[in-house]
Amino acid sequence: MYQIHRVAVLAVVITFFASGSAFSADKYIRITKPQGGETFYPGDTIWIEWSDSGLAQDAIAIQYSLDGGTNYAPLNTDGVDRGHEFYGNYPFVPDYKCSSDSVFIVVSEYESPNNYYEVTDLFSLKFKEPNLFLQSPTMWLEKVNVCGNGSEGLEINWCADNLTNGTVNLYISLDNKSTWTKINSQPIPSGPQDAKTYTYRPTIDDTGKSAHLKIEDAGNPSGYEVAAFNKFKIVYDGVCSVNTRRMMSIARQSGIDMSITGKKVEIAHQPSILVSLYTINGSLVNRQKTGDSGRFVHTVQSNGNYLAVLGSGAQNRRVAVFAVSQ
Repeated sequence: MYQIHRVAVLAVVITFFASGSAFSADKYIRITKPQGGETFYPGDTIWIEWSDSGLAQDAIAIQYSLDGGTNYAPLNTDGVDRGHEFYGNYPFVPDYKCSSDSVFIVVSEYESPNNYYEVTDLFSLKFKEPNLFLQSPTMWLEKVNVCGNGSEGLEINWCADNLTNGTVNLYISLDNKSTWTKINSQPIPSGPQDAKTYTYRPTIDDTGKSAHLKIEDAGNPSGYEVAAFNKFKIVYDGVCSVNTRRMMSIARQSGIDMSITGKKVEIAHQPSILVSLYTINGSLVNRQKTGDSGRFVHTVQSNGNYLAVLGSGAQNRRVAVFAVSQ
C-alpha cells in the first residue's frame, strides 16, 4: 500500500550515506526489503519495505543511487504518507541503461532526512538480453576541437551486456546518418572487465561538420543496434599547442614531405601540385604550384601556427597543420 499526499518538494540532496543507519532506541527506520545482494532485471518491481518508530512526521522520503553513492535521485518528490502506521512499502521500477552492482536505496524521515535514515546493502540491476548504450558524448552537448584540446581526441564511453562475442564496433556519420564509417580498426573488447572506452580523433577536413555515433554488437551487427544516436560538433578553435615535431609527423601521415628551417617552410611533392599556405585564422599567405621540381618554398614573416593544403578537391587534397617557432 502506498499513497502520496504531501505537496512540498523534497529539496535535500543527501550525498554522504554509507551502508547503515542513523537511529536511537526509540526513534529509527529499518528497511526489511530489499535486503541487499539481490539481482533485478528490466521490468521488475522492487518493493521497498520498512518499519519505523518515533518519527516526527508521517511522511517518508526515498532516494536511490545506481552508482554506489556518486549520484542520487528521489523516488518520491512528495513524502510517502504512512497513515500513522509504523511500517510502509513503495514500488520501485528502475529505469536504467547500464547494469550495475552498486545500487542501494535510502529511506529517511521526510523533513529531517539527515537525522533518521537507513541505507540498504548493495544490490544489482542486470540485463537478460543483449544491451548496448552510448554513455558519452552526450547528445548535442559535446564539441571536439581538431586542434588545441582536440589533439587529445574525443572520449567515447559505453556499457554492454550479453554480447555475441564480447566485442563492439563504433561508427561515425558526418552526413546526417546517410552513410556510416567504422572508426575502430579491430573489434573493441567489451566484456565485464573491459574498459569500454575509445578515443576518436577527427581530421581538419571534418571541421564544421556535425557527427553522429552509433554502436553495434560486432558479432551480430544486423540483430540490433543502439536506438539513440549521439550527436556532437567538430570545430576548429585555431589554437594549436602541439610542437613542431608532432606537426611534422602529422604532415607525413597526411602524405606531405615537409621540412621547417627557422621560418623557411619547404614542401616536396610531385610536380605541378597546387600548394596553399594559410595562417591558422584562415588568411592566405601564399599559393603556388610546386613547378617542375616538385618543391614549394616559402619563408613566413612571423612565428605561429599555419595550415598547408596540397591539391584541390575533397578526393585529392592533403592537409597539414604545423607550427613555426623560431
